[in-house]
Amino acid sequence: MNEFGLPPKTIFGLEQEFGTSWPALSRIDYALISERMDSQYASELFMFYLHSFLVRSSPFRTNAVSISGPPGNQLGWTWTNGSRIYLDVGHPEYCTPECEDPRSAILWSKAGEYLLEIILRDLNRRIARLDIPTIKEIVFQRRNFMLFGKRAKKRKVAGLNIGPIGIYKNNTDIKNLSYGTHENYLCLRDKILHPDTPEFSSIERYDKMRHNLIPFLITRQIFSGAGGFWRDYSAADWRYVLSPRAMDTQFLVGGGTTNQKPCISTRDEPLSQDNYFRVHLPCADALMSEFAAYLALGTTRIILFMIEDGWLNGQIVFDCETIGQKFDSNLRQEAEREILGYFKKISVNYIDHPDFRMSLRRRTQLTAWEIQNEYLKLAQEYFQTIRNPCWWEKDIMAKWEMTLELLKNNSSQKPRFIEWASKLRTLKGVLKKRGNIPDYIVENKGITDREIWDKKIRRQNGQKEEKIGDILISAAIQYTDIRKEKGLYWVLARNGAVERLFSEYEIKQAIRFPPLTRAFLREYARILAPKYSCRLDILNWNKFSAVDERTNQSFQFTADIPFGGKELENEMERLENWFRAVVSSSLIN
Repeated sequence: MNEFGLPPKTIFGLEQEFGTSWPALSRIDYALISERMDSQYASELFMFYLHSFLVRSSPFRTNAVSISGPPGNQLGWTWTNGSRIYLDVGHPEYCTPECEDPRSAILWSKAGEYLLEIILRDLNRRIARLDIPTIKEIVFQRRNFMLFGKRAKKRKVAGLNIGPIGIYKNNTDIKNLSYGTHENYLCLRDKILHPDTPEFSSIERYDKMRHNLIPFLITRQIFSGAGGFWRDYSAADWRYVLSPRAMDTQFLVGGGTTNQKPCISTRDEPLSQDNYFRVHLPCADALMSEFAAYLALGTTRIILFMIEDGWLNGQIVFDCETIGQKFDSNLRQEAEREILGYFKKISVNYIDHPDFRMSLRRRTQLTAWEIQNEYLKLAQEYFQTIRNPCWWEKDIMAKWEMTLELLKNNSSQKPRFIEWASKLRTLKGVLKKRGNIPDYIVENKGITDREIWDKKIRRQNGQKEEKIGDILISAAIQYTDIRKEKGLYWVLARNGAVERLFSEYEIKQAIRFPPLTRAFLREYARILAPKYSCRLDILNWNKFSAVDERTNQSFQFTADIPFGGKELENEMERLENWFRAVVSSSLIN
């Protein structure tokens, strides 16, 4: 907080991996879709197509700059809206540009969905036009660009249906584990972490965040959960849970994101000045709902502001935690197991048992809703005492209070604003329509009751029987299909059944144009480079590499200020001076 009582400058960012499938490679079994190799092949083909065709010969060819890899083998690009698209652990991943408020972050995240859909639609049109003799040939050719190049073989084979690729904003990777969404918040290092001194171990530096933020993160799923099916392998049963990501989170604080899957990552990569720290949270669900994603992002940043300003100092801490005292690793692991158990129990039990309680220090046992309500009250006191809220904080506070009221009253309006409720209502509709199962049976037994789940019905084409459970899992995945003619979310959106924040015009503008932060500086660099006879070789978040085309010399520019406003104007001036210096240096040499 500065001397005028305004919030400090901050940056938001989202990283979203997308699941892929290519039914032509294997018969789709939606219950095991993520374990099929077709997912990996589809992802690789999609990314190589992005390089081979869009970057080189389509109207989008000027819209992307390589961020890694040698010429002809790039797997990542910086797009003109400031975002990044790349292949990450076998999935296409879209990272939003730097945004100064949560609404902008969700807007540019939604623009990423639209962008991937545009590319996917074009790719599937080309797949439909090509007759390839075997799927094996397609897979072999994906690496050397033969599939869509001049040497692509067009041989007709009777009865072969290559079929389209699908991309889903779901929560499952190729190991049938959740990857979710990664949230990023730029915070002041000396306020969000304990000092980097010998008396604090590397993991204890994060205890200020751990103690104050973790209870919020594990209970916010009551409004930020995506909903989905999770299999209890010990009982061979499927459950509908609030948050698939919660079910797969393995640590409270950890260094990894792919293997460890922590709530809070210790990755110390601020991509900014040294006095900032990027809080990296890999524990969020992938959400189609604009409202739910905006609420999750905004409320979390308000909690981080409260931690930075010392307003949260152990008021809401789980009883198994110890504040201000070092304890041995066994006790820490025991506390961690108990808290992670809360994370999963809320996800599994909240729908049927919202009164599940957790033990907090200095308090009686509280439910997930009551913990969220306590955080809301502390936030209201914070803004009344410490500083006035800015425009988006006022909006988030109003939406937070409204959403908790909907949950408290079990309002019929929940599905409009909360994704897990919307998806659950949609699946119940599928049961009624496809399975011809009365509402009272579904309400009494639940959608994953074994009697309902294992019931077989004949497919709509009448040729084969399938279990209702497989139909429901298929529908849950189809809810997240980014193709508007296929996705069940988009059916609800067209019917006005879900709350939307953005117009089509806003989203389509965000596909092309960056926000006025460092993202705009990268686009400015792309525009300036030809003016000074340079080409951009690398365009990362905070490092630009340009090559003088006359001398082939390479030069690097570092941009450690991610904010907009006057800082952006100064950076733009510094960038143009740098290009002039590059030219002068090349000519002298």
